[in-house]
Amino acid sequence: MRKLIFLFVLLVCFFNGFSQNNSNKTQNYGYVGLQKNDPKFLALMDTAQKYLPRFIDSLSKYKARPTYYFLIKSNFNEKDKNEHMWSKPLNYEKGIFTSVFIDSAFILKNIKTGDIVKIDSKKVEDWIIEKYPNKIILGNFSEPYLKEKEK
Repeated sequence: MRKLIFLFVLLVCFFNGFSQNNSNKTQNYGYVGLQKNDPKFLALMDTAQKYLPRFIDSLSKYKARPTYYFLIKSNFNEKDKNEHMWSKPLNYEKGIFTSVFIDSAFILKNIKTGDIVKIDSKKVEDWIIEKYPNKIILGNFSEPYLKEKEK
């Protein structure tokens, strides 16, 4: 029972640590408006796609280990609006990630943290592999560019 409680607390902390926050007081990530077909963002997406097989291979090997965290970023659409947000993949099969949405939408209304989402691997825009306690990070190709645009 103690292990189950610890796992629950760890998951809650993890989801909160990687989600956007649109509160000005505790902002982790701001909303960054990019031009449609932003050339630099598309080039970073191409890099993420190029190395996606490494991510998929690592996910299949290490997803059951509690020291590994896997995240994917993709575009979520709602009518004429869209946002690029993170989810935590649970499974990968036949080109599709089954994931838990862990972000907080700024403008979309029909998705919330904890929703199960299906993401085509061809639509993955970025990915992260993080290993604790050493915090070795692979991927996360777009963060420096988005941080630059946030200023």
